Amino acid sequence: VKFIHDQTSANPKYKGFFHGVREIIKTQGLKGTYQGLTATVLKQGSNQAIRFYVMTSLRNWYKGV
Repeated sequence: VKFIHDQTSANPKYKGFFHGVREIIKTQGLKGTYQGLTATVLKQGSNQAIRFYVMTSLRNWYKGV
């Protein structure tokens, strides 16, 4: 998440992936690389659940089930 927001800013402070990881670990420790992970996993999980339900419903409607 930090990389996404950094790359869209006017003056990104990370020059690339490895530089960003190195800087985050240096300033916030290893825990800093996992900040926001829970929210991202929950968002993606709910997104996939909704997508699965919609696609299954549309497939059943199309097949007449």
